[in-house]
Amino acid sequence: MDNRGQFCHERGLPFLEVHALTKTYRVGTSTVHALREVDFTSSQGDFIVINGPSGSGKSTFLNLISAIDRPSSGDILIQGRSTAE
Repeated sequence: MDNRGQFCHERGLPFLEVHALTKTYRVGTSTVHALREVDFTSSQGDFIVINGPSGSGKSTFLNLISAIDRPSSGDILIQGRSTAE
């Protein structure tokens, strides 16, 4: 059994870290920036609200941190482990 989550919690280390997260889409000949250089840190047990107008990147952010989609650039770490591994 992996107890890394408990280790992170006891040490006060971030549960989720996002560094310079960027997601772009190609639409025809245009490039659309859904997220640009987002940094975010959350500890285990944090209550988080993601709020913003339509088209601001909320769903894109959630899709990236849950590994439904892949970022164009940047790093996502869960309990210190990269989701790119």
